[in-house]
Amino acid sequence: MIFVLFVVLFFTLLDVSRKIVSKEYSPLSITFYMVLVMALGYSVQALPEFLNSGVTSKALYLGIVSGIFGMVANLSFVSALRSGPISVLTPLLGFSALATVLCDFLFLSKTLSLIQSVGLLTVLIGSFFLVRVGSIEKVPQKSLVLALLAATGWGMQTFLDPIGMAEVGVFRWGAIISFSILLPLLYFVNEISFSWKLIFPGMFLFLASLSQLKALETINSGILESIKRGTILPLAMLLGAMIFKEKISNRKVFAVLVLLSGGVLVSLG
Repeated sequence: MIFVLFVVLFFTLLDVSRKIVSKEYSPLSITFYMVLVMALGYSVQALPEFLNSGVTSKALYLGIVSGIFGMVANLSFVSALRSGPISVLTPLLGFSALATVLCDFLFLSKTLSLIQSVGLLTVLIGSFFLVRVGSIEKVPQKSLVLALLAATGWGMQTFLDPIGMAEVGVFRWGAIISFSILLPLLYFVNEISFSWKLIFPGMFLFLASLSQLKALETINSGILESIKRGTILPLAMLLGAMIFKEKISNRKVFAVLVLLSGGVLVSLG
């Protein structure tokens, strides 16, 4: 359970730090340095494991696919944050839980209990409420589409994580994903600018990713994604209101309570 708490903490800090740098740096630069820090973090432990045990072709293939989803998701969400408020766009990430649960059911025949299903539905309803009361009509349609694309990509990544880890373990799987995202971005190296500010989102991404992989060793991917979105979204929204002065109405507070109750139901189920 401790790793689930770390997932919530570090993904919340990641969302806020990503928003802070998104106004000043390009999505390409932010994504590149986030993934670079994550790749270096995993490589410290993964390199000796690669030298001793290598990697299976299945893990490599799955890692490349997961990396593509991750690259698209990161670029999409950072791009969305450049023109949209975090309090509106972050709730859309709640739909990543739906993508994960659907893939678990369609490809692995995994199901949620009745309480967990009600919790997932509550998370989705809460996410929808937050978007509706967040002045969605003032948000560019492109930002909304990009946020939903990011949610789908991250939901697919969470679905693939347990499968990949079963092949090569936590650190080698994390390294494969990281370099699958990083290597294609090297093609655009001339368009990438550096700042020490970009290191902090990368640190939070590595810690969040590692915590998630460790949590997935003992918890269903659909359940984790539902808990994650049911708790991270309210926290990110509240921090967004404090740091970026985004208003919180009574209706937003109600939607936050709905989200939190959904996360609790999933964790109890």
